[in-house]
Amino acid sequence: MQQHLIEQYQQHKQNFVGYKDEWLVELREEALAYFLDKGLPTTKEEHYKYTNLNKLARSSYHLSHASSSVSKEQISNRVINTSNNILVFINGYYSASHSQIVESHNNLYIANFATALKEKNKLITNYLGKQVSLDNSITALNTVMHQDGAVILLDKNVKVEHPIELVFIHHDDDKSMQHVRNLVIASENSQATLIEHHYALDESEYLKTIITEIDSGANSQLNYYKLQCENKNAHQLSQLDVHQHQDSHFNYMSLDIGGKLIRHDINIKLLSSNATCQLNGLYIAKSKQHIDNHTCIEHQSPYSTSMENFKGILDDKARAVFNGRVIVQEGAIKTNAQQNNANLLLSNDAEIDTKPQLEIFNDDVQCAHGATVGQLDEQALFYLCARGIDQQQAKTLLTFGFAKALINAISDSRIRHKFTELALSKLDAEQLIQESF
Repeated sequence: MQQHLIEQYQQHKQNFVGYKDEWLVELREEALAYFLDKGLPTTKEEHYKYTNLNKLARSSYHLSHASSSVSKEQISNRVINTSNNILVFINGYYSASHSQIVESHNNLYIANFATALKEKNKLITNYLGKQVSLDNSITALNTVMHQDGAVILLDKNVKVEHPIELVFIHHDDDKSMQHVRNLVIASENSQATLIEHHYALDESEYLKTIITEIDSGANSQLNYYKLQCENKNAHQLSQLDVHQHQDSHFNYMSLDIGGKLIRHDINIKLLSSNATCQLNGLYIAKSKQHIDNHTCIEHQSPYSTSMENFKGILDDKARAVFNGRVIVQEGAIKTNAQQNNANLLLSNDAEIDTKPQLEIFNDDVQCAHGATVGQLDEQALFYLCARGIDQQQAKTLLTFGFAKALINAISDSRIRHKFTELALSKLDAEQLIQESF
């Protein structure tokens, strides 16, 4: 893959965003040197022990092409609310004709990366790459090849009324790769809700990398939702890095139902006192899907709180990986960190590798973690069937009940409805959608 990447980089570098910005060109070439040296991670590395990228390493994906044949209806059918702020990216490229900004004022900036480089170059220079570093191959690959992405800047005391939806669509580009970079800067006392969507309009094979960097200022409140509905031949490698400052609140919820091979790395740093984060995730996999969630929450200051709850539903020969790591540094007294991973296996061939971790370097903390793996409760199944419910429907009800508590934690009714609709669709239980509301 390294040689092919050099060829793709040389072929397209004059078309990349910021190709005239010396600092960004230097960053890309530094990342290229790192990737050429390291290549994609292998199963010999602890963090990729259960996720094999050998097929990707042997593949020769071309950089994706822009597409103009996506209708507005295909977008509107997938967003939460057509009245929201919406940025659409098709095959990794921003589509102005499909996007809309309904809130625009001096204290709120929403744009694609290419536009922001022209209008906010100095600010981007100060923040891009500060949440992440070139210490892993996926970050390096994305840094070399990223085509576009979203930039969201919230000034002090701004409260964004309408959620901001980032929609990433794949369409009609087989054996392609697309690389997206997002940057979110939430200043002091700001509030916003972001929703990240991933959909495919066909069944072609592709690779997508996406990196999102977030700087969450003092007393800011960010809600971040991710809906991953790639097609059955897709490979997505994503990374979310968040730096939280004093009294900030970051709430995250993801739903993974698509993709052939999915890998998420979520890294949260609670830099200052009283920072709080909530990480929730639901993954539903069938056939031979592989979904891998790696999270790392680092408590660096006193009185910080983290709550983490991931649930998985696996059927057929699907496989999932969960590695949740919580680090409590020496000075982070009075830390409260709770972590849980629960999994439901619906077949004898489904597999989960789960590894919750706590690394605590002081005594004055409240920390706990746990992991469970089980099957449907036979007594509960018998109870439902004894009352006239079809066995398959009873299984579906119990399976969705396992996930519903997590979905019900979403306060926004429209977002909650979307999560419910997609989860039930994956479980082949669309008839329960109306019954759920």
